[in-house]
Amino acid sequence: MPVSSRQLLFDRHIQRISVRAQLTTSSQRDAINYFYNSYSPNVTAVDIFDTMLRHSVDGEYLYFRTDHHWTALGAYYAYCDFMTSQGKTPADLETNFTEHVFEGFTGSFVRETNSAAMKENPDTVYAYDPNSTNDITIHWADGAVTPYTIITDVSTWGASRKYASGF
Repeated sequence: MPVSSRQLLFDRHIQRISVRAQLTTSSQRDAINYFYNSYSPNVTAVDIFDTMLRHSVDGEYLYFRTDHHWTALGAYYAYCDFMTSQGKTPADLETNFTEHVFEGFTGSFVRETNSAAMKENPDTVYAYDPNSTNDITIHWADGAVTPYTIITDVSTWGASRKYASGF
């Protein structure tokens, strides 16, 4: 029987609620809304929850397994929602960027837990280098100027440092 993707999303959401109840964890949506409600009226929040949930349910690699950060793809989707909220068109990931792959990343969860299972199943860092340039110049408030490379080749760096590729 064909099932709409919306129904699948709803079913998986219900399954997550059931699992969360067993684990006695709180709702991410409720936590996010709590913070949104505490913001100054001058702050406009960009709600990326549904975007991240949709792409996560589709099986996209948005969150590292061994670290607390988004992957570059997760950050890209947040960027897209931000640009859309500003009435602007986000740069297309496939046509405006070159992908770099850095294997063997083990993140903060490995450092905190020393988990052998996580060490044996490291993450992959995908970094996206803008085709227009990979170099920027940072102008600091004190007048200092620093040249900076956006994406750094970290393929030879230690497993816990690969996240520093710069994406």
